[in-house]
Amino acid sequence: MGEILVAGTLYSTFAAFLLAPHLGAPKWLSRLAIAVCALQLVCAIGWNESRQQCGGMRSGDAVYAEPCSAITGVLAYGSALLAAGVFVASLIYATGAVRRWHAIPQP
Repeated sequence: MGEILVAGTLYSTFAAFLLAPHLGAPKWLSRLAIAVCALQLVCAIGWNESRQQCGGMRSGDAVYAEPCSAITGVLAYGSALLAAGVFVASLIYATGAVRRWHAIPQP
């Protein structure tokens, strides 16, 4: 589940970076998307490294489990929160653009 979350957020922020200029969005939105994408990549690498340190080891009939550290969850869900921030910024911009469009008097 975590892999899908991390991959989805990376894909969505990179897609936002690529599509924003073609949709007429301001440059700050595109730059925000690529900055968040870079931060998510760092989070994904840290999440993967911290996740490899936890889990169980089978030895005969006994299973020796070592719990995951708290940073594992923080990195995985922090990435999703960063993507949600870009989504909210995009919605705020889109709402303002639609309001300006409707404010133009129609002939």
